[in-house]
Amino acid sequence: MGHPLYIAFVWHHHQPYYREPGRETYALPWVRVHAAKDYLFMAELLAEYPEVKATFNFVPSLLEQLDAYARGRAEDPMTLLGRQASWSEEEKQLILNLGFSINWQHLAFLYPRYRELIQRRDTVLRDPQVFGEQDYRDLIALFNLAWTHPRYVREDARLRALAEKGRDFTPEDIETIVAVHRELCARVIPAYRELEEKGQVELTLSPYYHPILPLLVNTDHARRATPDIQVPHPPFHFPEDAETQVREGMAFYKDVFGHAPAGMWPSEQAVSPETVEILRRAGIRWFISDEAILGRSLDYYFARDEQEQVYEPHRLYRPYRVPTAAGEIVGVFRDHTLSDKVGFVYMHYPPQQAAEDLIVRLQTIYYRLNAPDTPRLVVIALDGENPWEHYEGNGEPFLRDVYRRLAAHPHLKTVTVSEFLDRFPVDARLDRLATGSWINGDLTTWIGDPEHTRAWSVLRDARQAWEERARLWQNNHEREDTLRRALRHLHIAEASDWFWWYSRRNTSDQDVLFDALFRANVAAAYQTLGLPVPSAVTTPIVGRPAAEVEQLPPPLITPPLDASPDPTPHWARAHVLRPRTSVGTMQTAQAPIQAVRVGYDARNVYVRLELGQHVPGEIVVSLTGPSGELGDVLIPPCDHGRPVMWRYGHRVDVPMRFRCRRRVVELAIPRRVLGVYPGDEVGIRVGIFRDGVLDHALPPDTPYRLRV
Repeated sequence: MGHPLYIAFVWHHHQPYYREPGRETYALPWVRVHAAKDYLFMAELLAEYPEVKATFNFVPSLLEQLDAYARGRAEDPMTLLGRQASWSEEEKQLILNLGFSINWQHLAFLYPRYRELIQRRDTVLRDPQVFGEQDYRDLIALFNLAWTHPRYVREDARLRALAEKGRDFTPEDIETIVAVHRELCARVIPAYRELEEKGQVELTLSPYYHPILPLLVNTDHARRATPDIQVPHPPFHFPEDAETQVREGMAFYKDVFGHAPAGMWPSEQAVSPETVEILRRAGIRWFISDEAILGRSLDYYFARDEQEQVYEPHRLYRPYRVPTAAGEIVGVFRDHTLSDKVGFVYMHYPPQQAAEDLIVRLQTIYYRLNAPDTPRLVVIALDGENPWEHYEGNGEPFLRDVYRRLAAHPHLKTVTVSEFLDRFPVDARLDRLATGSWINGDLTTWIGDPEHTRAWSVLRDARQAWEERARLWQNNHEREDTLRRALRHLHIAEASDWFWWYSRRNTSDQDVLFDALFRANVAAAYQTLGLPVPSAVTTPIVGRPAAEVEQLPPPLITPPLDASPDPTPHWARAHVLRPRTSVGTMQTAQAPIQAVRVGYDARNVYVRLELGQHVPGEIVVSLTGPSGELGDVLIPPCDHGRPVMWRYGHRVDVPMRFRCRRRVVELAIPRRVLGVYPGDEVGIRVGIFRDGVLDHALPPDTPYRLRV
């Protein structure tokens, strides 16, 4: 009979630590509202399908915040402002900022009054006086109500009555909604604990405040994946903080669930040889990362065919033993195409069609492996909270159909990760583990931009100040609590989230608040130590004047055109343009164009395209100069011909050098043909066309400008 294909769903629950230093207030409400909409729902829905198993990962600082809300100790703007009879101009701006931060179609438009307020949004953003006091109060109430899963609105008579009321809410109505949210927060941990006791789920954790562990060990290690990346000098280099974040996270987890976890989701699936040794030393049995990390570790590129199936599935769908100085640890690596389908694509399908597509893809893997006597594990791992607002019914119809189909399928069987490892010995071994994360297999989301460098430098200086104080107060037991409290603020500031929003790829309506929280925690560390707060800490990092932004060096390169999956040192010195693949807390690991690298020498302009997926259509590199169009280079799919240049509707005979392999395209375009001279500004934009229609572009709007 052989083995079925084993499927491990790993759902990641994570929010930043929003508590403001020294206060019981939380700068943003996302922990509370995701508990009301997602955390409890995910557990209760799975419980309805006892044949289906899953692994859930919690960040300890999220658990801490859930407990604070459940105990009534935590407040946020959308609880506090709802109690007021009137608001200052600044408070109105905050209500508008948060009140419209919701999926309009699937959540807000369930309530006619919310739709009415959203239709007036553009006007009120220009003039907050357009809304009266009742408008603001209704916006607060409906924000909290719409961020509640519809099942809880239906089931709770208090919420059901308010939903039927629909408008003209009172402060008491808002208090009622918030009270129900606190009750839902209190039900989250018991619900998961019960599922774990039944053996239906495995619970795992991340480091306490969700830091990027390889960067705590040494920010220079980012250069292993990206040699040209900008890093702070001297580096942030505190491996003991990585150990503490892991150790304290495990201690908190054990207090909550009564036992130590077997597995860990390293923050953002970011790993390195040094960090997995830390995990193993702490007693972690297995960790999860991405297929990009596995590919770089094996020196193998996971190419996919037109059906987005990997060519050698036996390499991906298995765990690997990773040797460390502390003993072996097991790594499991997610299929990021399937994970991204759930996280970013299926929301655009009818729920049943999306569920069927996922099941068919899993069936195809089962048949292609063609080795039923060898157990194989497909890992689908992604956010457990962020995708669902973009789905019909908050994802419930889709998830129900997936769980229903899997429960009855003869060849597909869900397991927890530890269950699979307990049943089947791990015979594959990784002698070398690459350093990187689930995004592009590198760390460029959290380091490399000028804002990143400034933030890491601010944090490094504060951490060094703590070390100096610790040496000064050595053996002074009265100062131990002071040192501990100051270090906690620094550990909070080490979280990945602040650096995520400092990335020029990611943006949100609350960027300024994230920046303020990061700097507030660094400032609190200085203040706790009795030290003056440096001006670098009090100065905002986001929104700096253009004159202050560091300028990149000229990309003078002469690269060999070999279309290597990893950029050569020549390409590493090129200008790199990457997509803004996120406008929120999610970022796809497979944007159609992962990077465009541009450089030049005396003879040529060089362009390298790094694609995130198979492109069946035509790629067009559009070049413009000071006086207009320089030319469009039309690139067919690999092995379908050579690129052709068109200018003003006419084909131009250009002796371009060209190499295309897998998902990398490299071009050398003669400068004399383009008519590009020193001092000229060249614009570049890359488009992907399907059936003659532009499907995707980088940059999405105006060309990227480069001065030669």
